[in-house]
Amino acid sequence: MRIPFGLALVLMFTCLRHNANAEVVKDMAGWQGTRWGMSPAQIKNLKPDFTIGKDRLGATAGRLPDENLVHTSFEVELGFAGVGSMLGHRAGSTEPDAPAPPESEWKLAEVTLSGSPDACYRVNEPLIAKYGQPTKVDGDGHLTLWIMPTTTIRLIHYPNICLIVYRPTPKGDGL
Repeated sequence: MRIPFGLALVLMFTCLRHNANAEVVKDMAGWQGTRWGMSPAQIKNLKPDFTIGKDRLGATAGRLPDENLVHTSFEVELGFAGVGSMLGHRAGSTEPDAPAPPESEWKLAEVTLSGSPDACYRVNEPLIAKYGQPTKVDGDGHLTLWIMPTTTIRLIHYPNICLIVYRPTPKGDGL
């Protein structure tokens, strides 16, 4: 079945106009309603499915149910400053880790979505549609950055995993 040329033009311009009117997110203070610096209790009030568990490397982290983006499942981990993989180890240090602060003092500092390696190819265009053109892209396309005033998003394509990492933007955009 062939679509008449005039109808094809109308459909094309309708799609273009719809995409042109899509609002690009200019900034956000967290991920999906969370805010940087929130405590686990505040996140639990916002997202009842939130739990404390282990991240993919076995460190303490917040967990939410998997997210489905562009027909791809992503594990969701929430990192808290000074806890688990966000302890800030010094390279080569033999000092034992300091004990984690009480959970009431934990502050949200990172949200990581991890999926299969090919997921990066599927989510790149939807991220561009949502956040606009990236601020930086490395030459190989393995790292794409959207730097906003409050949040920086990293799309990282490793050979064995695709990561989408949301973090607060450092003051002065020190990237």
